[in-house]
Amino acid sequence: MKRLPRRTLLVATLALGLLAPAARAEEVRAGDLVIRDPWAVATVGGQKASGAFMVIENRGNTPAILVGVVSPVAKKVQIHRTIMKDGVARMVPQARIEIPPKGEVVLKRGGLHVMLMGLHQPLAAGDRIPLTLRFAERGNVQLEVPVRPPFARRDRKARGD
Repeated sequence: MKRLPRRTLLVATLALGLLAPAARAEEVRAGDLVIRDPWAVATVGGQKASGAFMVIENRGNTPAILVGVVSPVAKKVQIHRTIMKDGVARMVPQARIEIPPKGEVVLKRGGLHVMLMGLHQPLAAGDRIPLTLRFAERGNVQLEVPVRPPFARRDRKARGD
């Protein structure tokens, strides 16, 4: 058996390491909806709010309308959009998000996202929290969302870069 040079082994190991985060990405399918890479942010100190992010793909032929999100971990859960006004970032509640047919919407930091307010307890990295996405005419989609450290970054597609 021929031994591979160390450099080749190192390059292969690094390549596999770069691919590993994509392989761990989670996906939930519900009819023609696909929810990819959901995650929430761990809290620090006495923080009583957190955010949740994901990609919502609509493989159907009609728009999918996200009209709400609920979770037992928070008193209130809202869909927000971050907007910049006069150099200040503000979060504005959204009554709904339309996911176009054969399209997707990215919920990410600095854009559309799920806001968990009035947390009943801290969220720790490694935890999993339940979220229910409520869609008009498509019903509810249940998720178990992993909690990541506060400064976690996901792959470029999920961040919308």
